[in-house]
Amino acid sequence: MRSWQRRGRLIAGAVALGVAVSAYWLTSARRTPPPAPPVTPLAPTVTARVTAGEAEQTSGQRQDFALEFREQVQYSDGRSVAHDLTATVTRPGNRRFVITAKEGTVGPGQASLDMNGDVRLQAADGLVATTPTASYSNGEGILRAPGPVTFERGKTRGSGVGFTYDKQRDTMWVLDKAVAHVAGSDTTGDMDVTAGAFGEARRDRYIRLERQAHVTRPGQTFAADDMMVYLLPDRDEPDAMELRGRARISGGTGFGSLRAMEARDINLDYADDGRTIQHVTLSGKASITLAGAAPGQPGQRLAAEFVDLALGPDGAITNLVARERLQVTLPAAGSAPARTVRADELTGDGAAGAGLTAMRFSGNVDFLEGGTARTPPTRLAKSATLTLALSAAGAPERANFGGDTIFEDGSLRATAAEARYLMAEDRLVLVGKPGTAPRVTDTGLQVEATDIAIGLATNAVSASGAVASVMQPAATRGGTGTARTPALLADDQPLFASAAAFEYDSQARKATYTGRARLWQGATDIRAESVTLDEQRGDLTATGGVTSTLNLAAAGGAGAPSRGTIARGQTLRYDDAARTAVYTTGAQMSGPQGDLKADRIALVLASATRTLERIDGDGAVEARVAARDARGAKLVYHAGDERYVLTGSPVRFTEACRVTTGRTLTFFGTAGKLIVDGNEAARTVTTGGGACVPPPP
Repeated sequence: MRSWQRRGRLIAGAVALGVAVSAYWLTSARRTPPPAPPVTPLAPTVTARVTAGEAEQTSGQRQDFALEFREQVQYSDGRSVAHDLTATVTRPGNRRFVITAKEGTVGPGQASLDMNGDVRLQAADGLVATTPTASYSNGEGILRAPGPVTFERGKTRGSGVGFTYDKQRDTMWVLDKAVAHVAGSDTTGDMDVTAGAFGEARRDRYIRLERQAHVTRPGQTFAADDMMVYLLPDRDEPDAMELRGRARISGGTGFGSLRAMEARDINLDYADDGRTIQHVTLSGKASITLAGAAPGQPGQRLAAEFVDLALGPDGAITNLVARERLQVTLPAAGSAPARTVRADELTGDGAAGAGLTAMRFSGNVDFLEGGTARTPPTRLAKSATLTLALSAAGAPERANFGGDTIFEDGSLRATAAEARYLMAEDRLVLVGKPGTAPRVTDTGLQVEATDIAIGLATNAVSASGAVASVMQPAATRGGTGTARTPALLADDQPLFASAAAFEYDSQARKATYTGRARLWQGATDIRAESVTLDEQRGDLTATGGVTSTLNLAAAGGAGAPSRGTIARGQTLRYDDAARTAVYTTGAQMSGPQGDLKADRIALVLASATRTLERIDGDGAVEARVAARDARGAKLVYHAGDERYVLTGSPVRFTEACRVTTGRTLTFFGTAGKLIVDGNEAARTVTTGGGACVPPPP
């Protein structure tokens, strides 16, 4: 086909199409378009209305604020009110939160938004808060709600009055009547929080409670005027807590033996698990209370201005420091009495699984034991330092006092450079230092020695090393049992003693001195290896090289002689009931009555006075009286008439160069009368011959 033919066909087709269209419009009925919707007139105060709209505000390439709404009305006063709105706020770091409300008033340039009706905030980190009314400042990036609010984030939900949310700082505050509940795990349990105000900073990882803060966990209660909880970086578990103003913690779960803590301020430091407390500091009228030894029993209590505690994984105290106005109260347990310690400072050592094992007090230590709230303590001690060793149950077992120690128990008073109180044994050990000997006094008995031990149940005293004692007259002293002074001693004068060792039984009223023992009182002096004084019976016993000087009254009540009676023997036994002092084994006596040797010598006192009434010599008797010598098996001296009666087989009497023998011989100290075998003789047969040489005196 030629080209002109093709062009002809195209033109013919176009004409035919045009004719067909013209015929359609000419032959068909014309359709009527639908009517336009009616136009609702705007109120006089309304300048514009937009439906199903949205607006956004950007900074550079970043969208800061986006608003979607069902309807928005612009008023002549400049207000713009949106209904059924959704505001999306994006902060640096793509941190986003969404606010929905029934109605909102949009400020100029979308700089602010005031919302009413079912206001709901939802943040990207899971925070959801609802409130009736709220306002948002885009410049500040802060949402504020003045009325009641509920909130929820993760396992935490709560409520209060007044609310702020700062997305830039990522902080949330409930301003009044804050209540929160945190759902816990099987191991941590739930937590309930109440406070005047509740704040949470997600970015800075802390929770703050203000105005009567109160936190309850299973077995634990925390309370303070204000409270700060620092969270672990990777999870919502506490890393540390600060309680400020009237701080109180109670409950034992997670605290081991701790049951209560109080102070003006308390700091808690948690282990990495966020549950175990490993460090506690308390300041300002601080106190801690530990669990009792058994359920229902009171526990130990510590009060001080400042307390610092380190705890093991099981909550046991491993280290303790306390100072200023310190007082530790150890309650009664079983047969152990209550004890209280006051001091300037305290340090304590312990171990996980065991708790405190020792307490060391220093500075003005006061130790009190026994007594009740209505009765005074029975035992008191003062010292520069005190170390308490504790049992596994926390009860004190031993107390070591150091530095000028004073210990008082009823009538007993002890002083020493150091003292060890063995509580289980009810025993006190006193230790001195060079130049300062321990001393104990009890019911008129005073003892000094290098070392002294006291059985506190009976006030029995055991001393060793350079013992020196003073014993007041028995009748003037208290104590148990009777109190009788041996008649060898004056009953109205103190008795002094020294020895290497000393034992005193306060129940039996018996004192025993050993090791070069010496007792003296005025002119009376008794020395031996061992001397025992029995005040219940009034007896006295001495053994081992006895040497004594006795200041006895003269016959006829004329008072003590100018020189005492000296007596020796291996043993001395004075029986107060028999009023007799017996020397045995090489016994000797020298005094106004003459000189006497015998196997046994007995001095018999008058029944009612310290007057020498009789002397008995038994076994190989040798007597020298006024230059006269007598020998026999037995000698009896009657002090009333100075009469000597010598018996034996035979007796032998020597005067100058004259010797008299017989079975019985009686002579007088001052008179020359001599009676032999019952017959008075002025002169006897003289034996021997030649010149007579009198025997030496």
